[in-house]
Amino acid sequence: MAVTATSLLPFKCLSTIGSTACRLLHANTRTTYSRFSFLNQLKRLARIQFAAHHNSAEKLTFEKQPASWLFVNNTFGGLYGSHVNLELDLENRLSADNIKQLELILRRRGLPADLSSLVDDFTKLRALERQRNGLVSERNEIAEKLKQMKAEHQDHEPGYQAAAHELLTKLTSIKERIKDLQMIWDLEEQVMVRSLKLPNDIHPTTTDEESTVLREVNNLKGSAKTMSHIEIGKKYNLIKFSNVGPKAYYLKGALAKTELALMTSLVRYFQKHKFYFISGPEFFRTNIMEGCGLEVHNPTEVLTILDNVVTQIEPMIHLAGISTATFVAYVAKCCIGDNYLPLNMFSCGRRYQNSHLPGLYGANQTTQVGIFSCLLQEDLDKQFGTNIELIWNFLAPLGFPIRLTQVKAADLQLAERRRVEIQIYAPSLQKYIPIGNVSDLSDFVSRRLMVRHNQNHPDYRFAPMLHMISGTGVNVTALLAVWMEHSNTDLDKFCFLPLPV
Repeated sequence: MAVTATSLLPFKCLSTIGSTACRLLHANTRTTYSRFSFLNQLKRLARIQFAAHHNSAEKLTFEKQPASWLFVNNTFGGLYGSHVNLELDLENRLSADNIKQLELILRRRGLPADLSSLVDDFTKLRALERQRNGLVSERNEIAEKLKQMKAEHQDHEPGYQAAAHELLTKLTSIKERIKDLQMIWDLEEQVMVRSLKLPNDIHPTTTDEESTVLREVNNLKGSAKTMSHIEIGKKYNLIKFSNVGPKAYYLKGALAKTELALMTSLVRYFQKHKFYFISGPEFFRTNIMEGCGLEVHNPTEVLTILDNVVTQIEPMIHLAGISTATFVAYVAKCCIGDNYLPLNMFSCGRRYQNSHLPGLYGANQTTQVGIFSCLLQEDLDKQFGTNIELIWNFLAPLGFPIRLTQVKAADLQLAERRRVEIQIYAPSLQKYIPIGNVSDLSDFVSRRLMVRHNQNHPDYRFAPMLHMISGTGVNVTALLAVWMEHSNTDLDKFCFLPLPV
């Protein structure tokens, strides 16, 4: 599939992509999904499959779904087509020099670390590919020779028929041998699908022990357990919990107004710091979710909208809201000019997730601000620190007990090299909970969804991969719950804890 080149990215369009460029998934996939009508699909939806309805983390089986929507071999290519060209750097990662390092990364993450069968299959695949490429080259040479002989009118010369017959016989034999190598497609699918499950590298600052507290301010004055925000919400009529869905709720009165005020403040704050405000989608196709390193068949990771009327092979639709997928869908299959990097974006809206925490802490639908940065590899560490400070400088002055924590290797997601969380103490839970986070994705997503950067490169298809930083600026819903629990609840009328000026 052709790459869409965007050497000059128009910033003025970023604030309006919700109605133009972004659409449902991404502007550059509009030709692939031209048959897709969002409204028609919604009419055919049978139900929304939330993982909260499942008591186990077992993988779901979806009808008419390939092993992956990121890799499509030639056997099934005619059925649903390939959307991207994967570049997983397997020659390097599975080489004899690096395989031990990759196995160590898997063990540190708590994943199965035996890669011997994958390495064997990859070695066999490369041997078959070399054999096939040699046969194809030989076939092309014979075909070209026959064409040249005819063009030079050698068919009128003595001995032409015998020579042509010999070449045609050899050509037929080569074609049969190439056909016999069709087994390569099945082997390639096995290798690529398994390789897509390999995680990102681990940053040197990430440890294997318990998460490391990097910074902490406003230490706790006491550990007495207070009223939970659920009790406060019911007592002062600030939250209405409903049975219309899992953990459904409505914010009322002062709480609803505070949410709006916080969102307005956050929009102004990130715009002030040169982040571009975009309106992103909440629904995503399977290939975008896979590109972010998510397991789409795991209901604890991904919320999937199931369609009982399955008439053709096409990607599923997943509900995520403002997340890494929001921004990845925008830049997928793009080549961004270096003069526009770093490209910093943010988006505000609903976020859909699974959590076992009570009340607003574990709501399936929350209000959040997501942030995202596209940048060159050499700028990665600097921008990572900048994004952390940006979130910290918004939350720390609020006066709540807060800390900055480096997440341990075993808790990292597949796409993350490192993750730092900004956590605030929740009195009712007697523990710190993440309100914001910053994740270093390096070029993990770019290699899956063809995201490149280009400064006058002669061929953008081979331009360098773009690096990414993703994160949650502020989980507004969780912040409201924390704020309620730190406020005075002894009065007849609820009053939020005054924030420092």
